[in-house]
Amino acid sequence: MLSRYYHTLRTLRPIQIYGRIWHRLRRPRPDLRPAPNRRTVQKNAWAIPGARKPMMLSPERVRFLNEEREIKSAADWNAEPQKKNWLLYPALLR
Repeated sequence: MLSRYYHTLRTLRPIQIYGRIWHRLRRPRPDLRPAPNRRTVQKNAWAIPGARKPMMLSPERVRFLNEEREIKSAADWNAEPQKKNWLLYPALLR
């Protein structure tokens, strides 16, 4: 049994050994204070979320990253040099 302690403690730094001893001797005490009172429900506690602008402006027009583009077919996504984020956008429509 002493061999097990030796092989365990030999790889630890002194602060780790101190920490193990400290946590063995000092047991945390449960918090015995009474629970806090419940909050009262207020009128109009729920806020209305902010309105978002639609991404699909029409069946062929899309707004993404504050840019509007006309997309008539799937091939139009790569028709001209696009930003990398625009190349990922069709996956978001699924």
